[in-house]
Amino acid sequence: MPTSRRSLLQRSAATLFFASLGSRFASAEAEPVRIGVLYDLSGPFAAGGSVACSVGTQIAIDLVNERGGVGGHKVVPINADCQSKVDVAINEAERLLSQEKVDIINGVYASAHAVPLA
Repeated sequence: MPTSRRSLLQRSAATLFFASLGSRFASAEAEPVRIGVLYDLSGPFAAGGSVACSVGTQIAIDLVNERGGVGGHKVVPINADCQSKVDVAINEAERLLSQEKVDIINGVYASAHAVPLA
């Protein structure tokens, strides 16, 4: 039975959540896991697959939350649009980390953004 693209995206995103969050949630508190979801929702990269990745990420978050979250903690996405511009991507990543206090940033569809962000 071939694996569908949607199920592959769902499993990949869920695996990423579990692998990258690790022991941070060993405490008994039920604080939500806040993740920054950073994709190009406008501009030329949007039509190149970034919007589809953003939708796949939201599907994965919904599936994880339906199954009880990560270690009992719900996942709360904080969405941001890079607008297909490197400077906007950097500013949005900094905003997500400093102002929104996200635990992790997911997304960054284009390597043109990923390299400067790294």
